[in-house]
Amino acid sequence: MDQTYISFEIRKLIRQKFFLLLALVISIFLLVGFVYQFYAQKQFLNFYRNEIDKQILANKRDVHVDGNTRQIFNRMYQRELQDLKNPAQYFKGYFRSIENNQGIIRQASVLPYSANTVGFDVNYFSNGTTNPSLGWLDGSNSSDSIETQSTAKEMSIIKNKKLYFLYPSRLLSNETIFNNYISAPNTLGLNYNTQIHNYQKSARLYLSRFYTYGWNYLYSILQNQFLPLIFYFSLILVFTYYLVSEFQNSLSGTWLLTQKISKKKFFFVKYAISLISSMLLVVIPAGILIFITFCLGRSGSLNYPIFFWKNDPLQAGYYFKTIGSSLLVALPIVLLTVAFLLSLVFLFGVWFQQIWATAIFCSLILFSSMFINHWIYVPITYFNTSQAIDGYSYFQAGSGNQSLTMLILLTATTICLLIGYLIFNKKRSI
Repeated sequence: MDQTYISFEIRKLIRQKFFLLLALVISIFLLVGFVYQFYAQKQFLNFYRNEIDKQILANKRDVHVDGNTRQIFNRMYQRELQDLKNPAQYFKGYFRSIENNQGIIRQASVLPYSANTVGFDVNYFSNGTTNPSLGWLDGSNSSDSIETQSTAKEMSIIKNKKLYFLYPSRLLSNETIFNNYISAPNTLGLNYNTQIHNYQKSARLYLSRFYTYGWNYLYSILQNQFLPLIFYFSLILVFTYYLVSEFQNSLSGTWLLTQKISKKKFFFVKYAISLISSMLLVVIPAGILIFITFCLGRSGSLNYPIFFWKNDPLQAGYYFKTIGSSLLVALPIVLLTVAFLLSLVFLFGVWFQQIWATAIFCSLILFSSMFINHWIYVPITYFNTSQAIDGYSYFQAGSGNQSLTMLILLTATTICLLIGYLIFNKKRSI
């Protein structure tokens, strides 16, 4: 009987057009998004080449620069333009440049690229103060800022592992979008308003990063603030209909009653199928993406370094983990977040027993996470996946780690499921 009923539920879910459509849309979306990375990178490179051309023109017109210095800078500009054609070649030149960034203009003759273009020019880092422990956070605008340090550190790891297939990050401060940092609340009491003003002008140029290899691209999606929310919203629509339609389908209810399906079995089997199906909606499209990129020689490497902030509010430190180890932490958090979301769908689904009421209420809870500051003990804040897997959110909150995240999500899921079942058990309908 159990196998017959489980098979019945699986067939019923598969027959839903929404579920199959969602599986197809996710797969297509991942592939289209991956192709877009190449287009965005090309657009950025064209933009950046134009910036270098502007520097060349300004260098020619600067009457305060002597002829020898003008020739030195012109050679560096031309060399950078040439190396931009190949990521590996550009990586090597950029790495040599950033290793010598302390000299800036004084060592211009030994730098492969001009300091005016690679991101640490004298106008940007104006006061010459050096504070390796805090970098840009303390407003020093230092040429030895934490971004410069972390960029050099990341590039050293990449060089040692011979993984230079991506264009290098510029002033690495995070793997996610720069807005997470330049608009972050001043929870440490540091005076960096002036630095933020200067930082915004160059952030889009210096923090641009493109994920043209499979594993890098897949991890970047988890760090996006909006894409996981769209996926979670789709799950709400699909599985709200899957559950609540039972209360509005008399034929289905009659069949369940004649087969003597208990409320407990009905509730938890449906939840288990919903959870497994949701996991497959994550794993299968991701697997298709990696398989296709592998066949194209574009899967990348699981050993590629990923930047993380330390979970310490008193120390603005950072460290690096590989994509492989990062995914081992990120994917369980995503799957537990899905489990928690579905427990809310089942809780309010059996309570309201109306499709649109359940979908709207759960959606409001979901999107409220965008407006709530991260707090580790509030499970709905983990719907903002980029915060849940990013050490900086814990750095701001002052406590917590990924293991505690998983424990909180698991506890919240269990509580919602039990409450949902108790409500459902008292209902007269199925």
